[in-house]
Parts: sequence; C-alpha cells; structure tokens
Amino acid sequence: RMYGGVPELLENLKAEYEQLLHDGSMYKAQKDDYERKLEAQVAELTLLQQSLNELERTHISIKGMHEEEIRRLRSQLESMGGQVKPVGAMQLEGGALAPMFDGSRAAHAGTSPTAVGGDASAFPLGAAAGGGANRPEGHAGVHSERPVDNRGRPLDDWNVVQNPTCPTKTNIELQHTLDHDSVVCCVRFSHNGKYVATGCNKAAVLYDAETGARLALFSNEGVVESQAALDQLEGDSYVRSVCFSPDSRYLVAGAEDKTIKIWDIQAQRLRHSLCGHTKDIYSVDYSSDGRYVVSGSGDKRAKIWNVNTGECERTFGDDAGPADGVTSVAVSPDGRYIAAGSLDRTVRVWDCESGALLERFEGHSDSVYSVSFSPDGRLLASGSLDKSLKLWDLSTAGTPLRGGGSKCRYTFEGHKDFVLSVVFAPQDTWLISGSKDRSVQFWDPKNIEEQGPSLILQGHQNSVISVAHSPAGKVFATGSGDKRARIWRYSTVDK
Repeated sequence: RMYGGVPELLENLKAEYEQLLHDGSMYKAQKDDYERKLEAQVAELTLLQQSLNELERTHISIKGMHEEEIRRLRSQLESMGGQVKPVGAMQLEGGALAPMFDGSRAAHAGTSPTAVGGDASAFPLGAAAGGGANRPEGHAGVHSERPVDNRGRPLDDWNVVQNPTCPTKTNIELQHTLDHDSVVCCVRFSHNGKYVATGCNKAAVLYDAETGARLALFSNEGVVESQAALDQLEGDSYVRSVCFSPDSRYLVAGAEDKTIKIWDIQAQRLRHSLCGHTKDIYSVDYSSDGRYVVSGSGDKRAKIWNVNTGECERTFGDDAGPADGVTSVAVSPDGRYIAAGSLDRTVRVWDCESGALLERFEGHSDSVYSVSFSPDGRLLASGSLDKSLKLWDLSTAGTPLRGGGSKCRYTFEGHKDFVLSVVFAPQDTWLISGSKDRSVQFWDPKNIEEQGPSLILQGHQNSVISVAHSPAGKVFATGSGDKRARIWRYSTVDK
C-alpha cells in the first residue's frame, strides 16, 4: 500500500516530461521561424542598400552630364553675345527620373482603391492604375520628355536590382515601349510569340512582338483604322483582359461592356460577341485544345464558352461560389482545371468537365487579383492586395491532406504594395509578378528558400497592372498605369 501510488506518480512524471519535450520543440520551431524572418529582413535591407547605391550613382551621372551640357550651352551663348539665364536646381537633379526611382512616392502615388473587396466595379483601375501620367499616344520608342545625354542620346528610365544571394545573374534589355492614350489594363503574347496584345480604353491593340509596330485596333464597336477614329467613339469601356487562341488565329477581349469578343486576326472581323455576364468582364483565358474560352466577371461567376457555337456551356460559382467579383481566371495546361481568384480573398479550382469544386484555397488576407498555373500544371500561383504571392500545390487536387493541413507550399513576400499580376515563365524557371509599387519581381519557384526576389525591375512610372511571358522565348511584357506597355528580353548566366 505504501508504494501503491508509485506507478501513478511515474506516469505523471512521464507525461510532464513529454509535455516539456513538446514545448521545447515548439519553442525551437518558433526560434527557427524568427531567425528565417530576420534573415529575410537582412536580405531585404541589403537589396534596398544596393538599390539606393545604384540610384545615387545614376543620379550623380545624370547630374554631371546635365551640368556639362549646361556649361557647353552657356559657353556657346556667351561666345555669341547672348544672355545666359540661371538654371534652377530642379533642372540639375534629373527630375524626370525622380518620380520613378523615389520608393516612397512610387508606392503611394496612385489613387487608393475605392472599393477593395466591396463594389467589384472598382477592379482593377481604382486600386491598380492610380493617376497615370498624361502622355501623348505614339509609336513604339522613346518619349521626347526623357532625359538625354550631351549628344542627345536618351538615358535609361528603368533600373534593375539583382539579389546578391541568387546563384545566377539575369540581364534585362528593353526592346520596345508601346505608348497608349489610356491606362494599359492587360498584356498577352500569342502562342507563337509573333503578336502581343494590350487592353486599354475602348480597344484591344495588336502589335508585332518583334518590331513593336502596331498592327490593328479592335475597338468595342469594330475594327478602327487609327487612334483618332478610336477617340471619336463615345463613352469609356476598358478592355480588362485579352488572350489568344492556341493557333494564334484569334484574339479574345473581355471588356467593361459585359461582352467577350473573339476577333479573327487575319480577316480583322468579329467572329463572336459572347453575352451572358451581368457585370464587367475582368479576365479571359483560352483552353489549350482551342475548344473553349473561360471568362471571369464582377457578377461573381466564371463561364465556359464554346468557341465554335458562341454558346455558354457551363457557369461556375452558383453553388459555394465566390462572394464577390471574379478577378482572374486561368485554364490548366492540360485543360482539366479552371482556377479563379476573387475579391473575396479566395482561390477556387473547378473540374472543367464535371463542374465540381475541387479546391478552395484560403490564406490571403485581401482580394486575389491574379492566378497562374505552372507549366506542368502541378502548382498554382496567386497574387493579392495583401502584397504577397502564394504557391498552391495541385498534385492532389480534390483530395484533402491528411490531418487537414494547408496546400499552400510557400508565400513570397517582397512587394511594398498590391500584387496585381503573376505569371510563370513557360520553362518553369521564373515566377514573375507586377505590383502597384511599380516594380516587376522575379521569383525562383524551384528555390523557395531563397531570401526575397531574385531580381527587381523598376521599369514604369506607375503601377504594373499586367505581366505576360512569351511562349516562344525569354521575352516578357508589362502594362502599366503610366499608359505604356513595354516588351523586355532577358538572359540568365551563372555568377
């Protein structure tokens, strides 16, 4: 009897010991998490310091060239007996570059969203575009207001910052600047890489991707011959999304007039005008087999359209669907799945044939503005107004994980403002994002432990609303609230 309570005492001690081990493991996990976050912040500070150093060097170089040019002109005027007027300090400090490179101004220059997660009509121009600079429309090329050196050659108005921890170096070259009269809401390459299309007010614009030449203006009311003719059309109706058929014969445009138009590129005629949504069209995508087009709208629905008949074959979102506008849709490379991002902060994945809801990815703390499948279809990327990108695992789509864990493989954090667009490179080498902070960032989806983005491109003077990658090479395009679309080429080498 005296020792009858010993086994119970031992059991209690064992339980307390196991609890201590459990607590110790938790504390270690928390410590490791804090260390990872600290390392990420250190890497971010390093990138910021490099960016500031590069900007300072650029500023000093431009200032020196301007001062040299002023001295030369002053000497010429004095030799001719002319009167020299004093030059203001603002002229000597590269003012044309300051709005783009000033980080604090870049992050907050745009108009704040009028209804994030509320009135779907605010997507995406209210939150994304901000107040674009007023620039005249023209052909691909440089702007007359860009700074020039003492020989009249234009200076670069874009900048690249490399992550020193990245094992490779990516070289970027600007190929073309495509000027518009309004905010560029979207950009997309044809599957053969021959064309690039943009969406802006009243029209989808088709360009030659190699030369940057404008080929056609597909307005909401028909094909027009010039920008002047487009300007004469009454009312505003932005083309929010464009895509091409797999054979690159057709261009699809979704607009604020609630219709999806399918254009025959060579014949320059309208093939179908798809009607059925009750609010603005925010996103369109073409299936890889060329059979159907998928659309997402502010009416909280996604639809599948038969491109041969022009009929709607299925509507997604009637049951357990989005509680707010569908901002982005994408069809998986094998055509099995349809993904949709919504203003309700959720990413949904449906089975294309059955219409069954397979996945409901929750994790973003604000509206999801963009989704993109990886080339092998096993991953889905999403970009959100919470300033992050998330990578979702689709390898077990429709099957819950044991223990009910999350299928979010990783969260990429680096942008300082809304993430408005995400896209995978076809070679699965990069995940590229565009943001309201005016930057384009390259992420390595195969090396998710890397701290921060591999590369940051500052190439626009307003929000980067859309990013697209060419299927035919290492070329990508960006569309912005500064009324420009730009085509870039890149190459990667080991350090």
